[in-house]
Amino acid sequence: MNAIIEIRNLSKKIGKKQILKDVSFSVDKGETVGLLGRNGAGKTSILKCITGLWIYDDGDIFVCGKNVKKSDKRSGIAALVGYPSLFPNMTLQENIDYFGTLSLKEYVARAKELTDILNLSDVLNKKVGTFSSGMKQKACLIVALMQNPEILILDEPTSMLDPISGFEIREFIKSVKKTGISILISSHNIAELEGLCERAVVVDNGQITRFIDIKKANRRFLLEFTNLDEMKKALTKAQDFGIVIQDESSCFLLGDATVLKEFIIKANPDLRDIKNVNVLEDAYVNET
Repeated sequence: MNAIIEIRNLSKKIGKKQILKDVSFSVDKGETVGLLGRNGAGKTSILKCITGLWIYDDGDIFVCGKNVKKSDKRSGIAALVGYPSLFPNMTLQENIDYFGTLSLKEYVARAKELTDILNLSDVLNKKVGTFSSGMKQKACLIVALMQNPEILILDEPTSMLDPISGFEIREFIKSVKKTGISILISSHNIAELEGLCERAVVVDNGQITRFIDIKKANRRFLLEFTNLDEMKKALTKAQDFGIVIQDESSCFLLGDATVLKEFIIKANPDLRDIKNVNVLEDAYVNET
């Protein structure tokens, strides 16, 4: 696949502090990639360099095949980075029209479609400053996506939202993925990234420490048996899987999710409980 975003040896200092050092990764066309790391790891700093909010010191950033260092324009990118906001004293419709006319591109039909999808049609004539946090985030997404960009960049899109609003935003991002747009999203919500991304790029102390292929990663299942004998009986049939004994009546099986499920059905062990461990969390925590 062709990279729609490619970062090569990106470095950035603020004063004497090294914020980013030799950061290199790519996002393929139609792919969703997550930046995963602790607070202060450098995730937002990377996004600010890509979107032009920060000037970087060394390295190259290519967007749609063009080196952005040679141009101030970031055409084809829609981004919500840091704490994005619209004009609070303007209505949602006024914000849509203002940002829509700035780009000189057709936006009306797509804006209406997005407004309907995100259930904000009834508040088009209300001032954005009166909106809840979830509604403001939805409004920003409408403005960002109404001109059909090739790339969407999101920085912690659900971090300040209540559970319901967070769920609605994640479901909306999943629907946007189906249009073929390329997405780069930062988060420290591991479950969120696992549900949205094909790959994760782990950032720590301003550097890329590793890559996790979420779709190809082995899954870990915790099997809790009624007793030790039942566990021993089941494990004699599970030699093709990674086995980690936890205690005398429970163990982890590591392997392909589909194959594991088929094994469990066929083996028909006497189980008290079975739990699917978050694959990205498992890979991230156990190697950090």
